[in-house]
Amino acid sequence: AAKRKPCDACARPVDLLVRCTCDETRAWRMLCGRCWRDASGGVPDGDADHPHYRYGGLWKNRAAKLQTPKFGKGKAPVEKE
Repeated sequence: AAKRKPCDACARPVDLLVRCTCDETRAWRMLCGRCWRDASGGVPDGDADHPHYRYGGLWKNRAAKLQTPKFGKGKAPVEKE
């Protein structure tokens, strides 16, 4: 679990975080896949129901083996345990 970082929303340590804005403050946050889905509506560019969402890149734990996120049909980034 070395080098894992906590999600800004749920504080769960993970190997993959999505940098994004998701509220009126437009502050950048690092979200895990679960929290990212709620913040973005499950799509990389957000949707009408998530007007403050803006994608800003990924942070990956290079020491962990990760599956690359696939954005399609509302799926969140996948993390291998």
